[in-house]
Amino acid sequence: MSCDACTAAEAAPMTGLYQAGCRACTARQLANGIEHAEARMLGKMTPRYMARLRAAYGDAWEAGHAEVKAWARRMLAC
Repeated sequence: MSCDACTAAEAAPMTGLYQAGCRACTARQLANGIEHAEARMLGKMTPRYMARLRAAYGDAWEAGHAEVKAWARRMLAC
């Protein structure tokens, strides 16, 4: 894990703890956000979600999206 908040998320994925600047925390935060929920509901990449991905990850948005989806699966399993 990347930080103390990530360590807490290992035990409780729905924790509200996030560390600014942590890539994994950014992925968890996006996975828990309205933009990702909207994209999941519609079954496609939305402009709002894409904008959040690009703002957070820049040109590496595809890798960031994979991280977001992985955290979303973990959160939905709770």
